[in-house]
Order: sequence, then C-alpha cells, then structure tokens
Amino acid sequence: MPRNRGRRSVLVSVAVCLLVLAGCGKKNAIVNGKIILPANIKLIESDRGKIIFVPEDKNAPASSATISSSDNSFVVNGPANKGVPLGKYKITVQLQPYPGEKGSEKRSDLFARLNDKYDPEVSKLTYEVTADSTQSITINLIKGTVTKD
Repeated sequence: MPRNRGRRSVLVSVAVCLLVLAGCGKKNAIVNGKIILPANIKLIESDRGKIIFVPEDKNAPASSATISSSDNSFVVNGPANKGVPLGKYKITVQLQPYPGEKGSEKRSDLFARLNDKYDPEVSKLTYEVTADSTQSITINLIKGTVTKD
C-alpha cells in the first residue's frame, strides 16, 4: 500500500507540473503594419494617431500603438512590451490633431468622422493574432479591412 501511495503522489506531482508548464507557455506576437487613410486625410507631425487592439476575451488586456505621422506605420508591442497575446481582437482607431495648430478645426472634423466609424462600439475591423512571433498587417480605413501581409 505505501508504494502505491508514493507512486500516485509522484504521478500527481508530475501532472501538476505539466499543467503549470502548459499554462506558462502562452505565446505573444509583435504586430506591425501600416494604416491606409482616405485621400482627404494626411497625418502631420503634430497629429496623434492610435490604434487599439480590444480583445474578444474580456479578461485579457487591450494593446495599443501610436501611428507614425511620417509613414502611417505602427508596432503593437502588447502589454509590458512582451507582444500581443494570441486571440481575436477588434481594432479601433483614434486620430487627433494638435489643438491650436493651423487647420486643426477642419482636421478635427475629418478625424471625427473616421473616429466615429472605428470607435470601440461600432468598429468592424477584426484581426486574429496567431502563433507567428512577428506579424505584419495592413489596416485599410477606406475599405474597412485588415489584411495580413
């Protein structure tokens, strides 16, 4: 009897270790890409652009990135700069001109229309982060699409 108890204890310990290791193996990915804006919108240096990956899993953290005004590129490094957790995400877009900048009121109106279309509540942009460690995507705000490059 004592031998069986010892073996059982070892087997249970091994099973627990395997389960813990499997949970620690969660993968993340760096997602980079480019935003395609409508022809009437061009970001200037003082503008602020941001994309946010809102997870389908409500318990997972969101991830965001700043859009470069020079080439509309972005890199989503995820929470703690360790990559975006695997899973499905809704993508939202926020553009904001610098207040007081020449033409900022007109730009604010243009940006507001786009921001409303890609607001967290109504955005139809989605993307699934896969096990590839680095992923490149194009977010086309004219067509309302996300494609993996």
